[in-house]
Amino acid sequence: MATSEETRLRDALTTALQHHKEVLDTPFPGEVALTVMDHTDFCAFAHAEGDGVHLHVSTGTVHALDQFWDQVLHQTDILQRGGKLIADDPEALSQISLIWLLFHEMKHFGLGHFEDARCKTLIEAAPPQTLGLITIAVPALDPENTVTKDTTPYLLKCQEMEADHEAIELVLDAYSADNWLELRMRATCISAVMILIEKVDEDTAQPGKSHPKAATRLFQLLGHLIQLWQVPAQIKSQHAGRDAINPNDLPSDEEIATYQRQVIIPVFADALCLAKAAGATKAIADLQDQTSFFLDIANAQLGNTDAMVTLGAKEWVSLWAAAEACR
Repeated sequence: MATSEETRLRDALTTALQHHKEVLDTPFPGEVALTVMDHTDFCAFAHAEGDGVHLHVSTGTVHALDQFWDQVLHQTDILQRGGKLIADDPEALSQISLIWLLFHEMKHFGLGHFEDARCKTLIEAAPPQTLGLITIAVPALDPENTVTKDTTPYLLKCQEMEADHEAIELVLDAYSADNWLELRMRATCISAVMILIEKVDEDTAQPGKSHPKAATRLFQLLGHLIQLWQVPAQIKSQHAGRDAINPNDLPSDEEIATYQRQVIIPVFADALCLAKAAGATKAIADLQDQTSFFLDIANAQLGNTDAMVTLGAKEWVSLWAAAEACR
């Protein structure tokens, strides 16, 4: 008999595959198998199998997310608007977090991260008793390029960022002035996974070796959210064969400002709330300076990477620079 955790994970995978087909108008490019491990650790990894991908997720991952969401909903001011919760079901929020986690693992396959001969089976490089966290994938590099020992860790982390990016796009989906609360909720569910990974990573023998900082992952998530209102106009221009966006297709300045107040700033506040609840000390420290965090996102959009001041933004720049250097 399947455990409740196994049922939850299989339901999450079914939802993820259906969502992929609806959003991208195409099925996921490969068979997806799921093994649910009966283990208390927060653990997920994947490996290539035939023409598809085999996901492995522990029952402890479901339990950890359920427990975490129950804690933050009852003990913090997370996901509140006007003094009221915009979502109050910890299990429903956990499911969104699980769907994003599954997408992250699936996208390692979709992005070709398993094509390198070294990456047929990928488990976090941690002591065996910890089972690992999230799979680390090495990209299929040009064989003429030489990957040095110093560069490889950056490349490994960059694959995590690439998988994050694709999973973020799928879970957040499209922008609409009617779905701001849904966007905030989904973004915060994604943040919860990033924060828990950081917390578990802090407790390993070599913290920070295999995963980007939570602040780096959140920097990418917020950067995506900040630009999301432009996407409908960009798509419309592409369909019309235009190189530039028609300004008339963009939301009004008032709508953009309201979106920032009701979605962007609250998502950042929710992420800091999650970090404090989890006791993720590095994330707490990295997210203290909200002003600099958002200035760094603005600098990233303008290409002013030398002006970055926060640790998350600096790691984000270094990861993408290392990846581009070795492609």
